[in-house]
Order: sequence, then structure tokens, then C-alpha cells
Amino acid sequence: FFLRIRRPPRSTQGVSSAASDVYKRQIKGSRDYKGFIQYADGSIYEGHFSNGLPHGLGRKIDPSLDMYEGDFICGVVNGKGKYTHSGGGSYEGNWWNNKQDGNGSEIWPDGESYTGEYKNGFKDGKGKYTWRDGTIYVGGFIEGKQEGVGYCLYPNGKRYDGEWKNGHENGIGKMEYKDGTVYELSLIHISEPTRPLYISYAVFCLKKKKTKKRIHDTG
Repeated sequence: FFLRIRRPPRSTQGVSSAASDVYKRQIKGSRDYKGFIQYADGSIYEGHFSNGLPHGLGRKIDPSLDMYEGDFICGVVNGKGKYTHSGGGSYEGNWWNNKQDGNGSEIWPDGESYTGEYKNGFKDGKGKYTWRDGTIYVGGFIEGKQEGVGYCLYPNGKRYDGEWKNGHENGIGKMEYKDGTVYELSLIHISEPTRPLYISYAVFCLKKKKTKKRIHDTG
């Protein structure tokens, strides 16, 4: 059983800025106000301002119709908010410097989802990833890939508990089957850079049927 990496439908990290802006509904004589601004690139922001920059609660819509609603600080997405893709899928949670950072939840158009910790725009820390066929991984992530200790539940009742590295089962673990059979495993991860879709694979001490899985990449 393998995990395959793929890109998300669209990045959730982009919040554009541009010159030649148009202000409306500004409260004269105040540095803090609510208003509307259209950027030169066609994106629109509506919400709170401070010193001419989005600051506080607001909503921004990109030309692609992707939309962010939530906190801004000095023109930058910081705090809590929700980013919704025009093609489906969304992220809701904490942000820092225009990137997912802290706790959050992400849903993709194909029904796959992730809930857990983020750092600098990547799944990083502890989290839960669910595939559309019902497969579930719970454990550690580093820069968007499974890393550390975690377990994976499969629709056929099989369960793997153990160590992970760079998105793959790697190290000491055990495989438990629906009938109660348990195998102690020692897994070795081997890179195979010549295959663009399947980044690498693992060699098992026990030969079993392998199930290939893939995971959305946030970054």
C-alpha cells in the first residue's frame, strides 16, 4: 500500500495586491473605516480598513472568483478565516502572513478532507486525512507529508500502525487484518525519482497486496 502525492485544485495561499485602487463608502476624517476597494488586477475587497489597508474583518474576491472571508492585519491575511475555491473545496482555520498556519480544516471537490495542524502553508503537526473511499490516516505530518508516528485505516478493515517518513510507511510498524491476524513489520523506504506520479515505494518484510493511495498537497 502506497501514498501518492498530487497537487490541490488551486492554491489557498494567494492574496493579491495592486495599485490604482478605488475607494467607496469611506468615513471622512477617520483612519479606521469600512469600505470597498477594487484593485487593478480585478480583485475586490470589502470590509474594515486602517490607514488605507484592509485591517479587521473583510472579504476579498479574486478575478478567478476564489473568495477569502476573515481577518486581515495591515493588508495581510492574518487570524481566522475561510478560503473558498470557485471550483469547489475550501479551507477554514488559522492564517499567518497569507498562509495556513495553526489549526484548520480543508475539503477538496472530490470529497477528500484534512483536519489538523498547519505551518507555513503546509499540513504540519498532528492531523487526520480522509480519502473519498473511506481510508483514514491519523498521525504526524511534516511539510504536507506523513511523518513520525501514525495509523491508517482501510475500508476492508485492515489497519497499519507505525512509523512514517516522507509520506510513506517507513520503520517499525504492525499490520492488523479484519480477522484479527497481526504482523510485526520492518519497512524500508526506497526512492524512485524516475516515476513522476508515484514518488517512491516501500519494501516490506512480508509480501502482501499493496494498496496505492494519494494525498492532496496544499502547497
